[in-house]
Amino acid sequence: MNIHKLAASTAASLLLAASLLAPAPNAAAKPLQPVVVDGTRHATAALQREGSLLVPAVFLRKMGVSVQWDENNQAVVLQKNGVRLSLTAGPDGVVHKPEGTYVPLRNAAEKLGMSVAYDASTRTADITTTSFAAKSASVTDEDVLWLERITEAEAGGEAYEGKVAVAASILNRIDDPNWPDTIQGVIFQIVEVDGVEYYQYSPVADGRIYEAKPSEETRKAVRAALDGSDPTDGATVFYNPRKTDNAWVRERPVSKTIGNHVFSY
Repeated sequence: MNIHKLAASTAASLLLAASLLAPAPNAAAKPLQPVVVDGTRHATAALQREGSLLVPAVFLRKMGVSVQWDENNQAVVLQKNGVRLSLTAGPDGVVHKPEGTYVPLRNAAEKLGMSVAYDASTRTADITTTSFAAKSASVTDEDVLWLERITEAEAGGEAYEGKVAVAASILNRIDDPNWPDTIQGVIFQIVEVDGVEYYQYSPVADGRIYEAKPSEETRKAVRAALDGSDPTDGATVFYNPRKTDNAWVRERPVSKTIGNHVFSY
């Protein structure tokens, strides 16, 4: 390689590494993204790319993540609790900007064992730095059984992702102050409105949950949701638009459509 080209390449790599490890100097001049980490509110520069929220890699240090630069592979290396994640530009969604290197927040956080929810009304990302399973040691075999049964009853005919999504949306309610704070409390919740009792899930109302026999795929999907996987981006509500005309669910902000279900906040 020409010595001048080699020098230029080395200089570019050093500049990239420096920008990765330094705070974004222009962050104050841009609209800031609110991110809550274990109940503490922060604000950070952010980018939106194809529906994903990207934040400066160094911001993950607020979540106890080690952030380094791998010169040989031109990759951002993130580590937490023994999990190592190497992300590059392109397929991994990493974006290099003059003020710093940005990484997909949800992808990075979930792969490092954290959970991510998104409040569409306030446009706030909420990070819990331990997985649901890790922070909920009180989850019993009975809790898991009922979660498997409701997931089978609601999404037995859905693909694997659809099953994970249903289980995750149920778990998302536990961290939301608007819902009960236990798995069985969420599943069997009854709300009374104008003297009329409403079940949250139709298989509970019609008894199908008691007859459901979870498949191995459903059990696997439930385990994935308990470990923090959430394809819904933090949704707490889901419905099949072909099977319900309930105005309340249809008026809620939509997160994603997965299979036959619409997921919302």
